[in-house]
Amino acid sequence: MTAVSDPLKLLRLANPVPPGSLREVAAERADDLLERLRADQVAAPALPSARRRSRPLMVAAVVVGALALTGVGIADGLGAFNGISAADHPQIGADVLDPQTVAKLQQTCGSKNVTGFYRPQCHLVLDSARLIGQLPSGHNLYVITDTHGDLCVVNPGILMTCGKGLSPSRPITATSIGQLTFGVARDGVTAVSFQRAGSEVTVPVKDNVWVYKGVSLPEAGALTAHFDNGMTVTLSP
Repeated sequence: MTAVSDPLKLLRLANPVPPGSLREVAAERADDLLERLRADQVAAPALPSARRRSRPLMVAAVVVGALALTGVGIADGLGAFNGISAADHPQIGADVLDPQTVAKLQQTCGSKNVTGFYRPQCHLVLDSARLIGQLPSGHNLYVITDTHGDLCVVNPGILMTCGKGLSPSRPITATSIGQLTFGVARDGVTAVSFQRAGSEVTVPVKDNVWVYKGVSLPEAGALTAHFDNGMTVTLSP
């Protein structure tokens, strides 16, 4: 049996990290920190010569602490779900994406013909998936993040869209499939409106989700988010 002396490898052997989990991302960050420590790119406190023998233990302690702190930060969702109360709960069975959906999203991830750019579907943090609503078709609507901290909206069997998390200046997402237009709205947004045939159409927001059947995004044009405090934000098409 080959002895393992690397402190991080010893930690991983004792605590296996499931692939695609939040802990895997934390471990990758800890790897980077360990390499920087070994290359003396991270300053270490000066020690008297009599204590220099304890440095490997100090490095291991720093890595364990970094792994724990990084894991906490990632578990908070990397900011992807900030302002989305419907997703603010521990993952339960209903939140888990089924294997068929994951396989369909990631069906091109092993292709050597698609390279050179980041593909969110190939870097999903599966533990972060949350069910937040349902479309008129009966399809569930989920939010999930990737290792870049993007906010991805998943409609199983149909599509997935990803982008930056919601903010006061970008309080909604918008997607259309044929004549069905829907999206996720930030807390405080009570409705989304747009102009159609010279009249304003107002769509209510329920549990951070808005849905309208009968128009596509090109037809809807600019979308306006209405907040509960009377403020509005209009997003150009």
